[in-house]
Order: sequence, then C-alpha cells, then structure tokens
Amino acid sequence: MEKVYQDVYDANGVLICTKEALLAYAQAEEESRRLNLIENSIIKEVNKRIDIFVKAKKYDSVEKLLARAGYEGPFQADGLYGALKIDETWVNLIKIFDQVKIGIRPHPESFAEIESELPALIWE
Repeated sequence: MEKVYQDVYDANGVLICTKEALLAYAQAEEESRRLNLIENSIIKEVNKRIDIFVKAKKYDSVEKLLARAGYEGPFQADGLYGALKIDETWVNLIKIFDQVKIGIRPHPESFAEIESELPALIWE
C-alpha cells in the first residue's frame, strides 16, 4: 500500500512542509536504505572472497594468516603476501565507494559489477 503524503501546517496555518517535499524525503530515505543493503552485500562477498583465499593455503582464518606476518619463519612470507593482497582488496573497494560518494561513478548494483576492479586473490 502506497503511503499518501499531505502538506504539513503549523498551529497558525502556516505551511511547514509540502507533500512533495515529504515524498521526496521518503524516496531519498528508501534509496539510501537500498544502497546500504547493496553495500553490505558487496562487503559480505568481499569477505567471502578473502576467506576462500586464506583457506586455499589451509589457514583457518584471516587473523591466523596475518599473525604469520609478524613472526620470522617459514610461514612469514604467506602472512606478508596475504596482508598485502587483503589490504589491496579493501583499498580498492574503499576507493570505489569513495568515487560513488563524490559522484564520479554510479553506485554498483552488485558485487559482480566491481569484482574485476579488485585484485586477484591468488597465491603465487
């Protein structure tokens, strides 16, 4: 059921807000919620992608992989490389969202739309 908006007047009968302004505000709020849901979905997909990358090297979690970066030994290279690729991923995603916020690109509608702009998460 579509909500009906009416002009809003104060106690003295002075127009405070038009129904058109209320409708525009409600539409902007709905669009903001929709875009937030898309961003949250994209972030979930990025996290899944990172988890797959980490588990490909048999690490249980991102934290365990990244902990290796701080210890000298045979797995330090994994930790350093993993940290680099994960950081590159988040930096690129943040750049995309920043470009959207300043209006130089449209908001992506899905993860698939921006996936190619993220670094490949492949162990070398």
